[in-house]
Amino acid sequence: MLSLFVRYSFLLLCCHFIHNKIEVENNNTSFTNTRTIFFTLLLSYVIALFPEHNAQVRIIVTFIASCIYHFIFSKKKNFFIIPSLIISLGLSYILLTISCAINTAIFLSIYKSPSSVPLLFIDWFIGFIQILLAFILFKIRRLRNGLLLLIKNRNASIFIMLCCFIIIYFLSISSVPCINTNVAIYIENIVIIILCITFFYYWNHRITQTYKEKLRLANQKSLEDELTAKLIEIETLKADNECLAKIIHKDNKLIPAMHMAVTDFLENIDKLPSEELLTHGQELSTQLYKMAQDRQGILTETHSKTNTLPQTGIHTVDGVLSYMETCATNENITYKLHIGENIKELILNSVSEEDLCHLLSDLIENAIIATRYSSKDKQMKIHLGTLNNKFLLEISDSGKEFDIETYQHFGYEKHTTHAEHGGSGIGLMDIWKIKKNNKISLQIYEYPPDSSAYTKKLSFVFDHKNHFLMQTYRCKEIISTLTRGDLYVFPYESKENI
Repeated sequence: MLSLFVRYSFLLLCCHFIHNKIEVENNNTSFTNTRTIFFTLLLSYVIALFPEHNAQVRIIVTFIASCIYHFIFSKKKNFFIIPSLIISLGLSYILLTISCAINTAIFLSIYKSPSSVPLLFIDWFIGFIQILLAFILFKIRRLRNGLLLLIKNRNASIFIMLCCFIIIYFLSISSVPCINTNVAIYIENIVIIILCITFFYYWNHRITQTYKEKLRLANQKSLEDELTAKLIEIETLKADNECLAKIIHKDNKLIPAMHMAVTDFLENIDKLPSEELLTHGQELSTQLYKMAQDRQGILTETHSKTNTLPQTGIHTVDGVLSYMETCATNENITYKLHIGENIKELILNSVSEEDLCHLLSDLIENAIIATRYSSKDKQMKIHLGTLNNKFLLEISDSGKEFDIETYQHFGYEKHTTHAEHGGSGIGLMDIWKIKKNNKISLQIYEYPPDSSAYTKKLSFVFDHKNHFLMQTYRCKEIISTLTRGDLYVFPYESKENI
């Protein structure tokens, strides 16, 4: 009974630890942790009272009691508690298997013979290894962040079914009386290994697919915003053309009339008295001056409408964007700025003004430097919008691509590819610091040559997930060179495949 109590205590502790990581519980205080431990020990004691081979009843009682516990005390009272508990239990069984294998290797290497192994400490040692493995596993940010996405994903049913199969298999082998034949033991171990490999492979595969989908949605959103901006620009140009057409239509009548009036004045200049001549000349001069002023006012108004930048409503941010337009214009770079409607509140809730101004100035300055010596049409685009109700900042330029070495050092140490032009690499370090402090997801796109007006795009999604993703046509080359583990590189897909 004591052995069963210890095994189930560690199994349930591991299960609840994984469940809290999946649900991203923010109420892990000392009181809630103590309450969970007390519940686990009490439930383990009740489970230990059941007959030894009645594993089905034990696991059913465990699952129902855990569901009730989390429905009562969890802040997130939703349907996802059930699938997350299934996955937590399935993963706990897998970690139990791995910890048993580690325990066997360690004890046999020490005691040499199975008969000399102290059985009293085995369950405790296995349990500690199981908890340690769960802790290490969820230190891997990619797996930790991806598991919750899998549960809410439409393809999570396969993942949950796999966990159910794992649980059922462990129940079946624990319910059947022990078979000591070597063949049966080998088959049992092979099945367990296959299940573990399948579990982790599918876990990693689905997370990769989720990241790719996130890249696709971000790119699609950017294209939709660009299309909307183009349509608005077309409508504005149409309105300006209509206005100019009216001016031309009016001038087609006024200019010939003024030409005849001046010609008539010149032909009759010798016949008119000096006083009438002076009066007539002053009237013509006044009319010409008025027509010139009207045209100058119209042209000035049209020019100001064309060159007025959109505004965020945040004065410091608008000041940076306006100043950077001047810098880009001085370099003969076409500067495009798109700002979503009613975005001021979202920006202020996502990042401080100081950080955003710092981020914008560094990013745009880097884009200007990269575009300065571009052989393509020199242009850049800044987009401030939304993606899945999160603030989105995008910087696109037609300049030189980043060196692969830049990606290796990005955020870790200063690195620059334009030291001869005064570059120091401090800008990239500051960008990474702001990204890390605000947990911003950075997505970098590299477009194939001659496939787009731009060579690259940096997208910053203020979603508090701190991802670092990249989609590029140089996928194989970059993957074979990089050694850092936090950058996930995916192949570029054309618009037709998206």
